[in-house]
Amino acid sequence: MLKEITILFLLLNTLMGLGQSDPRDEFNEAKRLMSNQQLRSAMSAFEVLKTDPQLGVYAYFFKGLCYSKNADYKRAIDNWEVIEKEFPNWPEQDEVFYWLTLAYFELNEYAAAFNFLDRYNAYARDSKFSSRVINKYCLDLSLTDLLEHNRAHPNYRQLSLILARKLIIEKDLSEYVPIVNQLKSKYNFTNENLINGSLKDEFASSYAIAVALPFMFDSLGNPNTVIRNKVIIEFYQGMLHGQSLLRSKGIQLNFYDFDTQKSQSTTDTLLPYLNEADLIVGPLYAGPISSVKSLSIKDSINIINPFTNNEEFIKDNPFAFMFKPKSKTVALKLAEFVAESDTNKNVAIFYQNDRDSISGQVYRDFLEDKGFNILGFKYLDENSSKLMLDDWIETKKVYYTKNDADSISEISGRKIIYADKVADYLIDQETGKWLVAYEDKFIFPKDSINHIFMATESSTVINNLLGALVNRNEKVSVYGYGNWFFERTVNYELLQKLNVKLAVDDFIDKESLVYEQFRDDFLSEFHQSPSTYHQLGYEFIMFIGGKLNEHGKYFQNSWNMDLMEGYLMEGNWYPGTRDNQVVPIIEMQDFRLKRLN
Repeated sequence: MLKEITILFLLLNTLMGLGQSDPRDEFNEAKRLMSNQQLRSAMSAFEVLKTDPQLGVYAYFFKGLCYSKNADYKRAIDNWEVIEKEFPNWPEQDEVFYWLTLAYFELNEYAAAFNFLDRYNAYARDSKFSSRVINKYCLDLSLTDLLEHNRAHPNYRQLSLILARKLIIEKDLSEYVPIVNQLKSKYNFTNENLINGSLKDEFASSYAIAVALPFMFDSLGNPNTVIRNKVIIEFYQGMLHGQSLLRSKGIQLNFYDFDTQKSQSTTDTLLPYLNEADLIVGPLYAGPISSVKSLSIKDSINIINPFTNNEEFIKDNPFAFMFKPKSKTVALKLAEFVAESDTNKNVAIFYQNDRDSISGQVYRDFLEDKGFNILGFKYLDENSSKLMLDDWIETKKVYYTKNDADSISEISGRKIIYADKVADYLIDQETGKWLVAYEDKFIFPKDSINHIFMATESSTVINNLLGALVNRNEKVSVYGYGNWFFERTVNYELLQKLNVKLAVDDFIDKESLVYEQFRDDFLSEFHQSPSTYHQLGYEFIMFIGGKLNEHGKYFQNSWNMDLMEGYLMEGNWYPGTRDNQVVPIIEMQDFRLKRLN
């Protein structure tokens, strides 16, 4: 841990207010010696300064750091505990507790270490430090020691997690079931949390990647089959391009291709070979997924699907992961963005199928909790969206007397038409006044809906709804998911005119220098421009290769981390989840796609 660098700046800035004097010069020299790793000389210099009324406390602290750097933790503790006892009001007391915690852990004096960890957290409340230090020093403790420490310090989540993981692999688990259940209830531990903890990091010089996808190799002579599987071939070419780049960086991934033929029976015949893999990519269809899922759980083999948004792939399998966000995640991230950025509260939600209705419901539930008013939650298909288009653009004439017409005509945005033929004149039956002017009004009032979420990727439904909004000249926010900007059948002009904002899980900034370099390299290797699936295959294998290299075969133990920057795409984030939580929100601005979140 390199926290001493931070502390040096922190504490030395405090000293900047001290007047220039001989003790100050001596202190600066002691610091210089310490920075140059001349620790014995530095300790001697700090020792002389301990009696100084201003610098003494700092001399104790830094001399303790010098001893700690020499792994002489007992003498380091002697210096820091002087500060604790003789300078109890020193404003940097939490730093003393921090270093005392580490020193006592290094000496395996756990009672004292936890005591100072408690005192440090009373100041700092640094849960990340607590988890990190507990994971480092307590992971290999005996079950007896873990039980004792957990009883004495029951509020450390990481300590409880290590204990629970140790308990569930005990031969006689029945004795500990009440404790495990208590820990699970207190910290919301899932079975996945507990199972993954028993996986030891396994690093290797190379990794066997089983690519279990529907290549349909035995049908390559049929041009229709080739076209139907063009997506898989392009994805695999992208993987190959990434594989060669990873190899140049010393990361060796060996691909073993298995054609599932979209068939469960075919996949069953492959299982004896798949169980040798370090990681399985795929499969894609329900039958093959069922077969490989059983193997994955039985033999603790990670499987990852690069294409799907369907959470059924990861259901009930702690070794299954999705490279993309699941549909619910996409809807939730879009709703979070809307709640933070859009003040239009009147919302209509349209969906087309069961999956879309689930996404729409997630979106609805979140916004309702945030005070949005859901005016409609409506099913639409190609036909009903056309009928809605007709309804929304249908108008009727509303007649006014001259006084009313003159008043309304002064309102911005209202258009009054004065009748120029006697035949158009009408008389108000109640007042007897002439109705000499009229206004065309939509049957459905204009701007009655401020905000629309279109949970569909059907270009027909999209075009019908957007066409209705343009014809009405609505001031409305439009949100959706899927990359409508690259669908040839979606009206591009409508998307730009209405400032449509989309949640796009595979967004790539194609004007970036990184993408240009990738495109040029891909052209050189395959003599064709990279497609969407070439890009996906490349991004996917670069991500997988990086994680295997950094964290080993069971890389999921490291996924509960901050955002991992992508290669072409926006990145990956798995905060205790098994689907990616990065969902870019984009819109077109000045004819360029721009990420908004």
